[in-house]
Amino acid sequence: MIIVRIMGGLGNQMFQYAIGRKLQIINNDVLKLDITDYYRNVHEIKRSFKLDVFNVVFELATVNEIKKLKTNSILEKIGFYKKTHIKEKITNVFDEKILSLNSRENIYLDGYWQNERYFKDIRDILLKEFTLKVKPSDEFINLYRLISNSKNSVGIHIRGGDYFRNKKTRKFLGLLSLDYYKNALNFIESRVNDYKVFVFTDDLDYALNHLKINKLKNDIFVVSNNKLFDYEELILMSSCQHLIISNSSFSWWGAYLKKFSVGQIIIAPSQWFKNEKFSRINLAINSWIKI
Repeated sequence: MIIVRIMGGLGNQMFQYAIGRKLQIINNDVLKLDITDYYRNVHEIKRSFKLDVFNVVFELATVNEIKKLKTNSILEKIGFYKKTHIKEKITNVFDEKILSLNSRENIYLDGYWQNERYFKDIRDILLKEFTLKVKPSDEFINLYRLISNSKNSVGIHIRGGDYFRNKKTRKFLGLLSLDYYKNALNFIESRVNDYKVFVFTDDLDYALNHLKINKLKNDIFVVSNNKLFDYEELILMSSCQHLIISNSSFSWWGAYLKKFSVGQIIIAPSQWFKNEKFSRINLAINSWIKI
């Protein structure tokens, strides 16, 4: 049995599901998700379980199943039983030993697992499963048409929220500067004509002030509004022809879900983490342009 602890926002949940799905395929076993964090209100920002809006494959783990695998007994610690509670050692760093875990001994994965190498070879499966199972809103349908019919659509994601207002988060991840977005737009402008910008953000006031919207040369459309669900924004972001993403897992998946097209440009920050300990770690995929 494979149980994966699900925590954090939508982007984090997708990373956690992806590694669990990979292990489920390797072991030909059942994948169960531990979503109890959302009932215990452990998140600083209110979060909710969102994966069930997609065509994903999982069962919910019971409290007894979670307790059995998550709690390391004294006998387990001194070597009488195989360790089942596997905690991520260093966030975002690939650990090849994880993919050799045998589910016959039961596995409880506890971490963020934000590294494409855990699930790179099942990308086609994930692209099919991270499609909407729920009926999209009318707002989503209208915006999807607008983006699809726009020549050279450029999606820009600006992460504010806790990145801006939470000192601990800002110190660890850092806010992307206006220069990052200016340089990214200049890069696109040097290669693409007549583009239209679509803004995605979790913090509209911060985004508009930070990006200085009135100084952009091209047409711009603010997608984010209170009529859209976050998972709808994610799909809309991935439908843009070109993307400028932020240093967030939500933004990462917006780019990862994009189907490849000739000439597409995906720009990511060259430094993902502000924290010096993690400054050399970058979630961006090699084919993405780093600025």
